[in-house]
Amino acid sequence: MNSVKKWTCVILVAVQFILSSSTICYAETDATPSSADIVLLADISGSVVDNDSPQYMKDALMLGVDLAPENSRVAVVAVNYQVVSETQLTDVSAKDGRTALKEYINQLGYHGSTDFAVGLDRAVEILEESEAQHKRVIVFGDFSEGGYNAGTRESESAAMLDSIAGRAKENGITIDMLLWKDAPAASITAPKLTALPEATGGQLYEYTSSGRLSMTVEDIYFQNFSYLHSMVSIRGDGSHTMSLPMPTDQVKRARIYASAQSPANAFSASYAGSDLDGEHNRSYSMVDLERPSREGINLTLMPGQDSAASIYLLLDYDIKIAASATNELETKDGEKEQTQVSTVQVQIVDSQTGKPLLTAPYADNVTYSVKITPPGGSAISGDDSGDPTMYTFTPEEFGAYQIEAELKVGDMTLTPAPTTINIPDIRPVTSPTNWPLIVALCIGSLLVIAALFITFRHKKRESEFQGAVEMSSDYHFHGKLYVCAVIVDGGNKEIAPYNFLLGQLGDEKRITLKQILESGNASHHFPGAEDIFFLVGPEESVIIRNNANITIRALGRDYGSNSKIQLFYDQKIYLIFGSDENELELYYRRAKEDMRPINVNITASRAH
Repeated sequence: MNSVKKWTCVILVAVQFILSSSTICYAETDATPSSADIVLLADISGSVVDNDSPQYMKDALMLGVDLAPENSRVAVVAVNYQVVSETQLTDVSAKDGRTALKEYINQLGYHGSTDFAVGLDRAVEILEESEAQHKRVIVFGDFSEGGYNAGTRESESAAMLDSIAGRAKENGITIDMLLWKDAPAASITAPKLTALPEATGGQLYEYTSSGRLSMTVEDIYFQNFSYLHSMVSIRGDGSHTMSLPMPTDQVKRARIYASAQSPANAFSASYAGSDLDGEHNRSYSMVDLERPSREGINLTLMPGQDSAASIYLLLDYDIKIAASATNELETKDGEKEQTQVSTVQVQIVDSQTGKPLLTAPYADNVTYSVKITPPGGSAISGDDSGDPTMYTFTPEEFGAYQIEAELKVGDMTLTPAPTTINIPDIRPVTSPTNWPLIVALCIGSLLVIAALFITFRHKKRESEFQGAVEMSSDYHFHGKLYVCAVIVDGGNKEIAPYNFLLGQLGDEKRITLKQILESGNASHHFPGAEDIFFLVGPEESVIIRNNANITIRALGRDYGSNSKIQLFYDQKIYLIFGSDENELELYYRRAKEDMRPINVNITASRAH
């Protein structure tokens, strides 16, 4: 039942301030979650040492990991004049994945000349195989060299950028460019790089320094990825303390994010009386909790001197629909026939724990609706019990019923993936004579008899191929052999196919494969051909006796030495010789009466 759908959402929280000097503003954004694969492309050429000495780029790269939406993957590619190193696309929903990516970012060093094109080529290549709904490359680069300073190949790099633009558009990949410093006027690659965002639906951001990179990452994520979020804006001097409770017990992941747009001068968090670690740098602060309790956390922060501190609470849920059905028969007063009554109970549960979402004390704050649709497509209504999780009805259709549910918490809507439940027909059969059933049973019996007959004939035919045949003295050869030869030991080649007329052999009852091959000048490639005999068989068949150390493949089986096989018209066999696997394909066909005979010396033919 039941695929699991994940959300990245933020729930409006109760915030209680200790100090009364704060000003509070709320903002909510409606959105629908989507899967995303993101590649962060980092310029680590030597010029970055001087032009990003505070290493703001590393802060921005880490924010690209921490702020990525739920159900997304992130990769980091480091480039100078070549791709120096990279990570694979990593699930950032898991703590281990986020930790590994940020450790990789921390150890990046700066050296070498510059060629953005080779890094972009690799970033696009990674996403070309992605099936995510949203595919994005975010480029962080010192533009003081125009994206290229690696010798005399700038024209080649520029041509590569044209190809990258085409590939990105073809695969639905968006490219954002975050560039600081001015490019040289004579640069060939610079205008092509700055044109990439517009060509792929992304944004170009240009700065005089690298200090605003984290703010831009926040803008890109909040504008392009799916979030429902609540934000608290705090103004005023001094330290501010607030409590952030979780709205339910089923929160999978909670992130408390102090915005890069207005970072706090001081930020600390405690959870159940213990201090919490998190990501705290000059650009932003983030605390990340997995499965937090409903008590929530406490925050203490000090806004910046010139602006308010913006605090976001982002919550991820992992929930699904759990449904069960009971079916009973009832007899109404004055009626002989029984009526089926079905009851469907629907719950929204945590996918990991199975615990219902609607439990006290906060179920009264949630609006809950269910839609149940039978196979015919017309939704049914529930009973008058007042319980939105229980639906009792008299089914008129049977089979898979689709169940959809929707929950609203304040301005937020959760819509788990639909599921289905089977409603069987348990009503008794009232007709004493069920002619459709009798007819179906008769047809079924005939089909079984026919299947047994076909199986018997197949087994009989198979036994003939397993060697249970003998040469008949009352018949002579008929038809022809169409011969195809493939020779490996002398080099991969084929001998031109030819027909060997068995029907022109007169009263002869046997012939060797070697004699057949000599007529096509191919016998010296197939040692042992003199020990493979073709004998006259009944019903215009040919019996093949394998006295050689080769393998004959027929009817999906392999036959080794000392085996016999019966071949009928329009059947093929394959003969495989030696370790070099020289092969013959023989196709037994009918022959036209006017075909000329082949002169073959058959006096040396002797069956073993």
